[in-house]
Amino acid sequence: MRKLCILVMLLVSTGLLGCVTDAPHQDTTSSVTDIESIEAAGTIEAQGSFIAMVKDKSDEALKAKQESKLKEIEEKAKEKEQEEKAKEEAEEEVEELTEEELDELAVANKLEEPTYYEQEYVPEYVEPIYYEPEYVEPVYEDTPNASDVDLRSAGVVYEDGTKYTWYSENVLPGGGLTELNNNGRTVDDQGFVVDGDGYIAVASSDYEIGTVVDTPYGQGKVYDSGCASGTIDIYTSW
Repeated sequence: MRKLCILVMLLVSTGLLGCVTDAPHQDTTSSVTDIESIEAAGTIEAQGSFIAMVKDKSDEALKAKQESKLKEIEEKAKEKEQEEKAKEEAEEEVEELTEEELDELAVANKLEEPTYYEQEYVPEYVEPIYYEPEYVEPVYEDTPNASDVDLRSAGVVYEDGTKYTWYSENVLPGGGLTELNNNGRTVDDQGFVVDGDGYIAVASSDYEIGTVVDTPYGQGKVYDSGCASGTIDIYTSW
């Protein structure tokens, strides 16, 4: 049955079946007989034509595929040839460069290298700069009638731009004040520690030991140090 269908298709394509089907008043028995006779007579020839037709189409498809593949291979070969040629030309250009030109090229390439992610970041060391604060001489407003002010209760008085404070022998006995101790150390009626000459014992970092200075409460002599500049610390017995 399969062969019969194939032969019918072939006969239709060749026009043979049209002749049979176009015959007037032909009954089914006659048509079947004619087909069988055609099959018997033309089977070999029809099958040969069909096979030849299929083979031709298959050959054409294969040839087209082969041509396409060949063209693709030729294009790749051409691209490779162009790349090799460009590489050779670049190598020739490099060979012709002088050492100075090569160094410049190396420097240019190095500058083009990214440094923010491909290379390890190394922070640049910056030498610290230390600023020493400028010393500003303190300016004190004089205490009105400083000599009349009770230093013990006031704690501090100002006169002629100098600050006067006090410290007690009850806290710092002054055992190391050898010069004072050997010079008739005593206490006056104001409660100040004085030497045998009546000078009030004071401490100052601005004057040398033994220097006579003026205070709101009389003249004093420097026997100690350790206070701030611009300050005279009066030694008391309070």
